[in-house]
Amino acid sequence: MPARPSSSRRQQRRPRQRPAAPVPSPSVPDAPLEVPPAADAPAVVAASTRARRATRLAIEPVDYTAEHAIARRDLTRITLLSAVLVVAMLALWLSGVI
Repeated sequence: MPARPSSSRRQQRRPRQRPAAPVPSPSVPDAPLEVPPAADAPAVVAASTRARRATRLAIEPVDYTAEHAIARRDLTRITLLSAVLVVAMLALWLSGVI
């Protein structure tokens, strides 16, 4: 069975660990090499992930008013029909037909 397309999209959105930037060799051999601390990288990734999530939450809510009106009308019809059937069943039971 082929994989669901949503799972591949989910994998593409995952933040990937990026390799550390190469440090250029100094022209002066006595100069100390500056290596960025490893603790800064996850903080940057986490901050950018939070920023992306905040923009996704700004989607306008969907208006379900029309769908709710249709469902309300259907449920009203079902309720009335079931009440009529229950009354008919009781009438038939009390009359002795059934």
